[in-house]
Amino acid sequence: MPVLSKPVENGRGPVPYEVFLLVVDTLIAKAEACQESLSFWMYYQHRVPSKLAFILSQDEDEAKKQLLYPLKTRFRSIMLASQVNTKTRALVHKKFVRVPSKLAFILSQDEDEAKKQLLYPLKTRFRSIMLASQVNTKTRALVHKKFVRVPLALPYNETLAPVEAWVIPHLDKVMVMPLITRLVEPEDIAGFVQAISKPTPAGHAMLQHVQHLYLPSLACLSKSYHNIMGHFAKLPNLRDVFVSIGRYNKKHFEDAYLDSGLIMVNQDTFPDLQDLWTTGTAYSLHDTWRPYGKRGIKLYGAGNADFEKVMELTPEEGDVTVILYPPGEPRPAQDESIAEEALEMVQLLAL
Repeated sequence: MPVLSKPVENGRGPVPYEVFLLVVDTLIAKAEACQESLSFWMYYQHRVPSKLAFILSQDEDEAKKQLLYPLKTRFRSIMLASQVNTKTRALVHKKFVRVPSKLAFILSQDEDEAKKQLLYPLKTRFRSIMLASQVNTKTRALVHKKFVRVPLALPYNETLAPVEAWVIPHLDKVMVMPLITRLVEPEDIAGFVQAISKPTPAGHAMLQHVQHLYLPSLACLSKSYHNIMGHFAKLPNLRDVFVSIGRYNKKHFEDAYLDSGLIMVNQDTFPDLQDLWTTGTAYSLHDTWRPYGKRGIKLYGAGNADFEKVMELTPEEGDVTVILYPPGEPRPAQDESIAEEALEMVQLLAL
C-alpha cells in the first residue's frame, strides 16, 4: 500500500448546527423582505378544522397576466434569437409562427392548468422558501415563524386548493368576504360569525395572524353589523382596518387637500363616502368603533383594492373626523371590480 509522502492536513470541522440554523434564518428573512403584499378573502369553510379558509384575490389586470403566462414562458425561450436581427428572426419564425393580426386566437387551458395559474403568486412565494422548509423540522419551524400556512380555496367555488397558502401576517391583507351589505344579510352568515366568535383551536391559531383587515363596503360599519364588528375588534394582533370608500374624484380630491389634512367631505369629491352621513352611520359608528379605538387600531379609507391609504377616519361621538393623506405619486385608477368580484364569489359559494 503506497504511503503518502505528505500527511493530509486536517481540514476545518463541520459547521456547528446552530450556525447553520442562523444561516437558514437569514435566508428566510431575505426571502421575506423580497415579498409583495397579497390580499386574501376570508370565508367560512366547514371542510377544514379551522372552519375558515382564504381565497387569493387578484385584480383584473393581474388575472389577465396569469392567463397569458404560458405564452410568455414560450416567448422567453426564443426572445434572444428573435431580437438579434432579421435573419435570426426568420429562423425563429420557421418553427414559431405568429398569428396574423386579422385573426384572433384564444389560448385554451384545461381546468387543472387554469387552477395552476390562479395560484401562481403563491407558488412564486413558496419557491423562495422551498429549500429551507424541506431540510428538516427545525428549519421548517423557522419558516413557519414568518410564513404561516392556512387553508386555501380556489376562487369562485368551494374547492379546496391542493396546497395551503403561505401568508405573511405583517404584510398581507385579509378581506372579509361575507360582510357585503345587500348581498348577504347578517343572519345568513351564522357559520362565519361562529367561526370568528367561537373559533376552533385551529381557527383560533389562524386568527392570531390577522393584522390588516379590509371591509369591502362602508355599510359594514352600519348598525346592522355592530355585533360582527365587535368580534373582529377582539382579534388579538389586529393593527388596522381598511374600508373601501368607493368612488372618488381625483381632481376634487387633490383640490380639497389642506395643509392640516382636514377636508370637507362633499358629494362631488366622495360620492359614496357621503353615505356615512346620509344613512346615519357616521352618528352611530362611534359605538361600533369604541373597542378598536381603545386598542389604538386605526381606520383607513382605501381608494382601491391595493389598500392605498386615501384618508384616516376617526369616529367621534355623533360624527366622523376625516384626515386626508397628502396627494403624492400618481394614484392607480379606481378599482371598481372588487364589489363585483365579491358578488360573484358569494353567489357561487351559495350554490
